[in-house]
Parts: sequence; C-alpha cells; structure tokens
Amino acid sequence: LRVELRGRGRGTVRSTPPGISCPPDCSFAFPEGTDVALSATAAAGSLFTGWTGACTGASCTIAVSGEAVARAAFDRCAGLDFRGFVAKVLRGPRRVRIALVLTGPARVRVVLLRGRATVRQLRTGRLAAGTRALQLPIPRRAKAGRHTIRVTITDACGGTKARTRPITIR
Repeated sequence: LRVELRGRGRGTVRSTPPGISCPPDCSFAFPEGTDVALSATAAAGSLFTGWTGACTGASCTIAVSGEAVARAAFDRCAGLDFRGFVAKVLRGPRRVRIALVLTGPARVRVVLLRGRATVRQLRTGRLAAGTRALQLPIPRRAKAGRHTIRVTITDACGGTKARTRPITIR
C-alpha cells in the first residue's frame, strides 16, 4: 500500500494497523487481504480536503490487494493578512471595487457602512486562492460623503479577520 500527499497544504497520514506514518514512511507491504484504515491529519494552517485513488471521500479503509495507491489532499487555509486590499469608488454605474489577495480558499463579506448603518453588503461563496476583485453596487439612496468599507475574510479552517477602509462617495 502506498500513500501520496497532494495539494498546497501539509499534513500526515497514519495507518491502522501500524506501518504507514507518512511522511516519511509512505508505503508498507501489508499482507494481502488485510483491512487497513488510513487517517489524515492536517498540519497547522492546512485543511484535509479528501481522498482520491484507492480511497474516495472523507474516510479511507482498504482491503489490501496488489499495489493500491491512496492520495490524501490538503489545502492551505487563507492567510488572513489582507495583502493587496484596496477599495475604490467607481462611477457609471456607482459601485465600489474591492481587490484583495487570498492565500487559500475563503469566504468574503463586504459591507458598505455610513456611520454604523449598513448601506449594502455582499457575501461570497467559497473563493479559491489568488487575486480577487469584487464589485459592490452602491444603491441610489446612498448619500454622498464619507463611508467605510469593511471586509471580513473567513478561511476554510474557520479563522476570521476584518479590516476597514474609508471611502468617499460623490
């Protein structure tokens, strides 16, 4: 039985009965017909996303026969650091363009505030890592003047962080 680690995250895989403790021991010659349970554990800052190959889904038990290969996939949690966070008011139609860099999968909530009152908000589904540009339409009823954009990122591991930027709507 051989285990391969895949993805951008980090983690370990162990077997029951003992024999695989990957890394570094990612293969073991179990007797033919042995039922082997593999368990994956994500390292700090990572998330286990599932099995492929000889296993599928969230859990893995294999009746050993031949050269089975199980692949454990790990992804990184988003670094909640707000690199590249920019909020810019655009015209025609009036909207706020928010740019940010996600270092791992995450959900984003954008809120346009006037004082403490919410003018408009946007919630995304899960976004992949990379540079993301979001557009928040400004309602016609929004008055000109100073406003605040608050962006909250929730990573795949449950971490949450928020940042604000002042903007002026004309």
